[in-house]
Amino acid sequence: MAWESRNRSGRYYTRSHKVNGRVVRTYIGCGRYAELAAEADGHDREKRALAAAAWRAKRDAIEAERADVRALGEAVEVAVAADLADLGYHKERGEWRRAKRPS
Repeated sequence: MAWESRNRSGRYYTRSHKVNGRVVRTYIGCGRYAELAAEADGHDREKRALAAAAWRAKRDAIEAERADVRALGEAVEVAVAADLADLGYHKERGEWRRAKRPS
């Protein structure tokens, strides 16, 4: 969305959008109608920016919760490993096994 002027003919307002992957500019006009269209486009742009910011904030909150859950899971794994080692178990090929008893 832009105000343009060419060959000293005054300013006019255009909108840009994509059609089949190509950017197409649509002539809106000049004068009061163009000013109202530019203002409406500005409000739409602000609404989209606020929605995007809200979405990012929600995504960041979810990621923070996931990080907390991952940290808790790692702490549980460390505690379980310590307890199993104290009970005489060891890890062999990724699995916990009881130590062999001496004959």
